[in-house]
Amino acid sequence: MVLAVYLVDVYCLGVKNAFWRAGTQADREGIVHRLEQVGSISATTPAAVAKIVKGAVDYAASFGFAPHPDYHHAAMLLEGIDPSTCPTEFTFGLDGKPFYVRGPNESLAEAEFIAQRIQEYGGEFMVAVGGEFMEQDLALDDGFDDLEPPDDDEFDEDDILDEDMRSLASP
Repeated sequence: MVLAVYLVDVYCLGVKNAFWRAGTQADREGIVHRLEQVGSISATTPAAVAKIVKGAVDYAASFGFAPHPDYHHAAMLLEGIDPSTCPTEFTFGLDGKPFYVRGPNESLAEAEFIAQRIQEYGGEFMVAVGGEFMEQDLALDDGFDDLEPPDDDEFDEDDILDEDMRSLASP
């Protein structure tokens, strides 16, 4: 079984984190258990997931924000799913405009850049001070990417390209 998780910001940034891995039913249950520790979850259709994820990516792109670099790999699990078969209409932004909340992994410089961009588009922002954040609780980047199939060549782009360059180089 192949599993994917997408951390989606429907207010402005799109896919903030994503990962995929090959695993077992026990791995799936472990991920679901971790998710239930920080919030409620509910079952939905693959078409609804594809519609939310792809819609959030498109919304974020309209402000110049690219999805997390690992999204391009995790998005392969959405291939072949037709989002238009989901009858639910999803809205992005807050009250019709982008809304940014600084996450725990965004530097002050990144937060300032994002907030400025959001203001240019008539949106609003909020910088959280203290408290716990869902991304920390989920520990989403916990090594699952190490389980991706190995490359046949010895060139390791991660050793050469920094994160900004990887996001530009991703398809």
